[in-house]
Amino acid sequence: LTLHIARVKLTLFGCQYLMMLRTSFTAIKPGMTGLPVLAVRCYTAKNEPIMGYAAGSPERSALEVELKKMQAEAPHNVPICIGEEQLSSDEIMMHPFPFDNKRTFAQTHMANESQVKKAIQSCLKARTSWSRTPFEKRASIFLKAADLISTKYRYQLLASTMLGQGKTIFQAEIDAVAELADFLRFNVQFGTEALAYKPLSAGDCENQMVYRPTEGFWAALPPFNFTAIAGNLASAPALMGNVCVWKPSDSATFSNYLVYKIFREAGVPPGVINYVPCNGPKFGSVISQQPELAGINFTGSTKTYQTVLKNLAANLECFKTYPRAIGECGGKNYHFVHPTANADDVAMATLRSAFEYSGQKCSACSRLYAPRSLWPQIRDRLVQL
Repeated sequence: LTLHIARVKLTLFGCQYLMMLRTSFTAIKPGMTGLPVLAVRCYTAKNEPIMGYAAGSPERSALEVELKKMQAEAPHNVPICIGEEQLSSDEIMMHPFPFDNKRTFAQTHMANESQVKKAIQSCLKARTSWSRTPFEKRASIFLKAADLISTKYRYQLLASTMLGQGKTIFQAEIDAVAELADFLRFNVQFGTEALAYKPLSAGDCENQMVYRPTEGFWAALPPFNFTAIAGNLASAPALMGNVCVWKPSDSATFSNYLVYKIFREAGVPPGVINYVPCNGPKFGSVISQQPELAGINFTGSTKTYQTVLKNLAANLECFKTYPRAIGECGGKNYHFVHPTANADDVAMATLRSAFEYSGQKCSACSRLYAPRSLWPQIRDRLVQL
């Protein structure tokens, strides 16, 4: 992001969750510096409703049909997607069903070094026109993607996340559909609020602020456990007019591939986001030596992120700009119980938080702070459950 105030130019650090907004350009006022004025139209997002999937419900029936279909059609082929091309490679990774490791759920083509470099060049070529695409157009594409996620492809995303990443119906629903759609919609609203800001002006000058894409390409490095985070890390830079090479987690290639295809169907031009499954160290080594690297969006382990930062630091002299590094690493979630809480509710909520999805997420409860007055009841209920 670049801030222009009168004759001063400052480079700002961008946040992965700052997404594009609905805007339109208005005429430049006489006597101004030639910068476009952003007329921001208000966009108000709403949370995607979470369905119940009760036995016999229409949504449960539709999901069960999709689950049977997806299991029957396995193994699913996951290609390398660069520009308009779907490529294969000599290295194919077999990903088993989490609950049946004798059967293959997806077979993923893993990119070699030359294919990663090809993806980068494809992104840089697409950047020329994409960075000049009006903000409103880019926002409308990803808002359309959110609608496709919550309607047309809802059950495919749920089934792929359940079968490929081992989630329950509820865990998949709040992730692959609700959270992913919310990412795309709410950050449009957040971006609207951010761009509504206007610098102070004096009597002899009028200051303007414009947002522009960073120079070069971004790399998205998401975790296995949230389909939504994967889609967000790749789409956030693109919403702001950037281009991105998306390397999915080895354990979530098929669900991530479906999200990529939804983005393309919604209108993301070829090359703006390239989908490149690849061995992690190999991918990191290639991108960290590219002069055009503009930034990295990462969510995962602390150890892996430290490696990302070390690779950037070791190659600082080769970059055309200083790459932004945005990382979210695993943390600890705790429950702090008030003396007026219902002991049964506390026990159930704590158990679900700690052990649903086998605790494989940063929001899993790892510590409980309980008042002495309630602890015997909470302890006994936890043991019963």
